[in-house]
Amino acid sequence: MSDHQNYEAQKAKLSPVWTHSTQIIVDHGKGSWLYDINGKAYLDFTCGIGVTNTGHCHPKVVEAIQKQAGLLLHGQANIIFHKPMLELVPVLKELLTNFISSSYGPLIKTLGAALPLLSVDPFLHSHAETIVKDIKVQALLQCTLPYSSLKLEKIANAFDMDVAEIEVELAQLISSGRIQARIDSQSRTLVARGDDKRDVGIRGALEASEHIVAESRAMLLRVNLLENFVVYTPAKASSRSAKAAAPSMLAQAESGERDEGESENEDLMEDMRSD
Repeated sequence: MSDHQNYEAQKAKLSPVWTHSTQIIVDHGKGSWLYDINGKAYLDFTCGIGVTNTGHCHPKVVEAIQKQAGLLLHGQANIIFHKPMLELVPVLKELLTNFISSSYGPLIKTLGAALPLLSVDPFLHSHAETIVKDIKVQALLQCTLPYSSLKLEKIANAFDMDVAEIEVELAQLISSGRIQARIDSQSRTLVARGDDKRDVGIRGALEASEHIVAESRAMLLRVNLLENFVVYTPAKASSRSAKAAAPSMLAQAESGERDEGESENEDLMEDMRSD
């Protein structure tokens, strides 16, 4: 019995719990290709997540695996610490610190230095440049959003870039609608369109404070009414008669009519306000 026949026989004994898209028996893979036990090549369109970015048996990946296999095969992160994990801590800390503290120049430099590491990551490889670019965009938005106008020179200095380079970056963000602003070429200034964000925030705070003041005054009025035993007690009536009386009461209220009792209550409330 040949090897091929032997493998086919063993394959037939496997549990059918797993379905298979093909019946190919693979011997090895290289790059984007798979080779079966007879040497036939197949272009791999169904590769697993471990080889999607770099292909089968990429020399650098094989070298890294061989090196790590001689040191540590599995180190549970919640049990032990290992060197690769700890070596990433300064890079991540520097990135986060620079972003939070608005140190945009060092942030961009750190991202540039981390790009080669991201480029060989099995999950981030195809997204590395996009991730770095998006972080840079978010940094530009964070830098420019609070201001109604900002000199291009100041932005360029913050990012350690030339004014011409930062102008191109901002123009792209403006054309894509990410930044609501325009560039004044004569004064070399980024000028925001629409409302000033700080002004909008201040107006919102003032409106909220006015609402709180009105609510507080209404609460004090209710307390004064209770302290002076001013309590409104509706006249007893059947639910049917009360419902029948509701439209006429509403009509009176809309027409501005007041009976004598209501006028006396209003006068009393006015006296209490003046007190």
